[in-house]
Amino acid sequence: MGLNKYGRSEKAKAIRKFGTELSEVIRAWDGASIAYGRGDVPLDAGDFRRRKCVATRFDYRSLAGQCKTENRFEGGKPSEFGIAIDTNFGKGTAQQLFNLSKTTKQWKIDELE
Repeated sequence: MGLNKYGRSEKAKAIRKFGTELSEVIRAWDGASIAYGRGDVPLDAGDFRRRKCVATRFDYRSLAGQCKTENRFEGGKPSEFGIAIDTNFGKGTAQQLFNLSKTTKQWKIDELE
């Protein structure tokens, strides 16, 4: 697989493209901040667990609209995010996502396209 002449592997390019598209969908889909509940502010696509946790990086339950302030400067409000996840997807979902984030996942290009 390796690097192409521009320095990025095909897999890295696919991950970046899929992440960008998913972020746009999440921001358009939610319409309101998950912790504040405000819809009158520009949104980021916030992650319940860090994007570094590859197993949950693209899990729709782990992504939600967050206002830029809470996402970038207030650490993403993880406790409020977890409560909202349990409210939206059922009790214990936040704990499942937390446990899943501790596992290893290798994404394949065909999973991202």
